[in-house]
Amino acid sequence: PIAVAVDAISFLISALFLGLIRTPEPAPKPPDEQQNIFVQVGEGLGLVSGSALLRAIAGGMSTLHLFNGVLEAVFVLYLTRELGIGPGLLGLIFASGSVGFLVGALSPGWVTRQFGLGSGIIGGLFLVGLSDLLIPLVGGSVVMMVRILVLMAAQFFFGLGLTIFNIGQVSVRQAVTPDHLQGRMNATLSFIAAGSVPLGGLLGGGLGEMIGLRTTLVLAAMGEMLAVLWLILSPIRSLREQPALME
Repeated sequence: PIAVAVDAISFLISALFLGLIRTPEPAPKPPDEQQNIFVQVGEGLGLVSGSALLRAIAGGMSTLHLFNGVLEAVFVLYLTRELGIGPGLLGLIFASGSVGFLVGALSPGWVTRQFGLGSGIIGGLFLVGLSDLLIPLVGGSVVMMVRILVLMAAQFFFGLGLTIFNIGQVSVRQAVTPDHLQGRMNATLSFIAAGSVPLGGLLGGGLGEMIGLRTTLVLAAMGEMLAVLWLILSPIRSLREQPALME
């Protein structure tokens, strides 16, 4: 309960800092210039469905979030119940993921120069699934120290891959979307991706009951890796640098 309380307080501190931001914003449109909400939703859907790049990103994100929801539903149960990992070691494992996020935030420029923007996005997404596939491999007779090291590595590469993927795909979708449609594009993709999470959670819980935690983790990781097919079968695979703004 103390850890949960500290987490809640951290959100309050975050809200305080956000409230201290004093950057001027443009005045909102007068009511007679504002469009109907359903018209705006339609514009967002039309924008995403009309762009091969945005469609691929939407498909990859939704597939990733769906199967990551499956994994998250049983991940902690697997570590605590089947591997016998306590709260302290669990925190250490999750901290390794945070290091991966930090390294990932510093890597996209180098990755793009070495491999190209599209390859970096695809590689980052594939690394997410590949790292999660390590999790169910540490069961059985594997000694505890090896389990911890493998799980730390899995979380590190998960954070690394996810950050490289997210920075790349967000950059692409911002580059191809006109400024006045950025909000609609982001809202549409966020809705599509976030809508997959509860479905994944329900599916993960059901699969965990029926086929076991370990097998569910394997299926979830393989599903995450399959998300790259959306990108490989799209123009994203050939991108070397930022695409031009679409008409």
